[in-house]
Amino acid sequence: MSETQSGQNLASWMGQLLDKKGGQQIAVLDVRGMSSVTDFMVIATGTSTRHMETLVEAPCQELKRSGFPAHHIEGNGTHWVVADFGDVFLHVFDDQARRHFDLEGLWKNAPRIEWDGRKSSPLKVISL
Repeated sequence: MSETQSGQNLASWMGQLLDKKGGQQIAVLDVRGMSSVTDFMVIATGTSTRHMETLVEAPCQELKRSGFPAHHIEGNGTHWVVADFGDVFLHVFDDQARRHFDLEGLWKNAPRIEWDGRKSSPLKVISL
């Protein structure tokens, strides 16, 4: 399996896991050739600070047990948590921060990746 395929599989797996944990508005973006820091972004919304923690902890714990811990996690307890897995960055927001920072809009030219048979749908941004 190529490194690119491995990153895409990891991103799709994260989308599925976040869905099982109740993550909302899950998007998986292919930013290869657009970003100098990662190949894929997984973006999800949590319903509370505790729910956001769960959404970040679930893949972090699974991957750590498999010998692939996150390189870095930033923002625990805030409105936006980022976990760096190298080829994949996981972004978990509360609803207001997600609409404000609008990563899907920033990366609007990035292809959406299917995960669990569904294609990521763009987030509808509303003015704050």
